[in-house]
Amino acid sequence: MTDHVTPRFKSPAKPRERGWKSTLPRASKPINQISERQKTIESTYVEQKRLVHERSGRKCEMPDGHHVDACRGRAQEVHHVKERSLGRDDSMSNLRDLSIPCHVWCTVNTVAAKALFADHPLSEDT
Repeated sequence: MTDHVTPRFKSPAKPRERGWKSTLPRASKPINQISERQKTIESTYVEQKRLVHERSGRKCEMPDGHHVDACRGRAQEVHHVKERSLGRDDSMSNLRDLSIPCHVWCTVNTVAAKALFADHPLSEDT
């Protein structure tokens, strides 16, 4: 007869770690590699965003009288008036520098936002 006692509960398993003895699959490549074309588009868009921030002076470009109540006037996000999914247009006339609350409103109310921006285009001197 053996004096082997079966434990009532198993000891907690150690978390699996990566290493030379690892049983986890190797992550050799990124899942979605970015093409050179996409890198060029993104770098151009980053430059356009910088120009939009410079144009606005980091002030929310929502037309006067139409700011959301929570808007404090500081622009933090760039908004596409015509959505990127409907044809990528990163031109300065299609980009607005908005505060986060105003950007959320524009994203949720796309039709109203398009009409609002059509009625209140950016002036040429800004």
